[in-house]
Amino acid sequence: MNNATHIVNTAIGDFVFSLECDGTPDIPLIEIREVAPTLQLPPGRSVLRCTAIVARVHSKSAIAALQWSCVCRTPVRGSVSTGEWLDAQDWLSGNRLVVVGTEDGEALVSRLPFLNPRQEEYFNILSPDRIETCLENVPAGFDLSLHYVLAENPWPEPVDASCWFAVDIPHRHLLEVIGTA
Repeated sequence: MNNATHIVNTAIGDFVFSLECDGTPDIPLIEIREVAPTLQLPPGRSVLRCTAIVARVHSKSAIAALQWSCVCRTPVRGSVSTGEWLDAQDWLSGNRLVVVGTEDGEALVSRLPFLNPRQEEYFNILSPDRIETCLENVPAGFDLSLHYVLAENPWPEPVDASCWFAVDIPHRHLLEVIGTA
């Protein structure tokens, strides 16, 4: 198994981002990068913080199973907050809100040609402490990238749904930020 991990500290605790790959002995590239995305929020909305965590993997051989996860290490229970082309989860503790979002199954299928569109609803699993993206049979030589976007604001938010809009960033925009588009 090959893996990489990245931790983001927030006002409600640590969020751990992990990429794990099974079924291939040699992965020349596996990395996780934290980047500051350019936000284009609707008028009047703002966030205290927004950061994107981008995972990249390239293997000369096929990857049998890949798991990309975001885990909240605090005992705060998250709640699902999805939208069109977005799977997101909210964590609320005291006077602080953290929202983490990623591409939903439909967005993944549109971008990754090896995925089976009949299974799009099964790629992301959201539970109270995590979001996981699980992919199988990633072809050899495929340059794969996935992301999570984390936004943080006071609670209640000055303008409702500001964090939710902040985490809804198309993957291609994040690749432009890191210079791999």
